[in-house]
Amino acid sequence: MPTPRGCCPVLPAWRCLPGCSPCTRRGAAGRTYAAYGGVYVTTAVLWLWLVEGHPPDRWDLLGSALCLAGMAVIVFGPR
Repeated sequence: MPTPRGCCPVLPAWRCLPGCSPCTRRGAAGRTYAAYGGVYVTTAVLWLWLVEGHPPDRWDLLGSALCLAGMAVIVFGPR
């Protein structure tokens, strides 16, 4: 099924529809979960810094970067 990528940047709500996001295709639930996990960890570190006032140390930043890099490999890797 071709993906109508032109609609996604214009109407972000369309990302929830099947076929509009690279992670919503059939059999991609694991990739969707990986994307969620990478973003969740990074958001948690940002929350700690911006809301709770604790600046991240180098290990927090390295861990976030590793999570985002791993997410990118899983989600955007060639199939």
